[in-house]
Amino acid sequence: MNDRALSLIGIARRANAVAIGRTAARRWLKRGKLLILAEDLSERVKNDWRKVAHDFRIDVIERWTMRELGDALGRPKPVGIVLITDPGLAREIKRLSG
Repeated sequence: MNDRALSLIGIARRANAVAIGRTAARRWLKRGKLLILAEDLSERVKNDWRKVAHDFRIDVIERWTMRELGDALGRPKPVGIVLITDPGLAREIKRLSG
């Protein structure tokens, strides 16, 4: 994992500043600062989450595959939806992801 932004996602997990997956992300939407959607999610799912993020004024990044996100988060399975709740980490991940 040589992508600095992806490394910060792992740091966010260790700092308990991340909601992983659909259910957890919905639960933490009010605290959300950055929504990360895997690029290989279905378009329907991405569209649904884009609308939710817009309603909650949360920035969205669509980058990395579900496998890459799962690996960054130390998960044995792919992860398609990640919500970052820490404003500083969210800002830095967004900046580094281009």
